[in-house]
Amino acid sequence: MTTFSIALSALLVKTVFPIISAIIAAFVVILLRKLSKKTGIQVSDAAMKLASSVAMRGVAMAEERGAAAIKNSGAKLGNSEKLNIAVSHIMDNIPGFTAKQAADYAHAAMARLGAGATVK
Repeated sequence: MTTFSIALSALLVKTVFPIISAIIAAFVVILLRKLSKKTGIQVSDAAMKLASSVAMRGVAMAEERGAAAIKNSGAKLGNSEKLNIAVSHIMDNIPGFTAKQAADYAHAAMARLGAGATVK
């Protein structure tokens, strides 16, 4: 890989993708609130689906960062580090979530994706 492609990969994984995820999550929340007002659907069900989706993206992002770390420096990210990345992503994108709630969703997403993690 060239230096440019490594730098571009790092920029995308560490900066661009998290920003895009946050923007999409905000639009989804706004859309769900408007939809719930019109249809009377409970937001809690929609919020749970959103949280699950954000958790899946957080776990995928942690896996990508782990792969990038191996590719760039040969250092391997531990499972607890990946969990911390996923939990941080969830808490950044879903205001009001506690670390415990975020960790529960991250563990569920890791189980669905086949990734493992330990609680730190």
